[in-house]
Amino acid sequence: MISKLETHIRTAEDDALLRLNPLYFAEEKNIRAQEAVDVFLYAAFGGLFTIEWSLTCPTCGEAVESFKTLQNIHASFGCNLCRTTLETTLDEMIHVARPRP
Repeated sequence: MISKLETHIRTAEDDALLRLNPLYFAEEKNIRAQEAVDVFLYAAFGGLFTIEWSLTCPTCGEAVESFKTLQNIHASFGCNLCRTTLETTLDEMIHVARPRP
């Protein structure tokens, strides 16, 4: 699992590393979701990534809001670009990002 993450970090384009979803990563690399989440949390603890909870519009891909903790996330949110109100689903909205300088 760690070697798959290392290979991805070394070979992916920078913009592909801006936001990663551990669940999508697990599916793409054919590994268990729980293993991917554990490795991403470990990498975040080590400073390789930061974890943000982002409300992302599934229609246009716009990151509407980002949060450091789950306490601030709402049950629904609105996308100004699409002019729609959407239900928050966390399984599609967890992203890890490179640390900001």
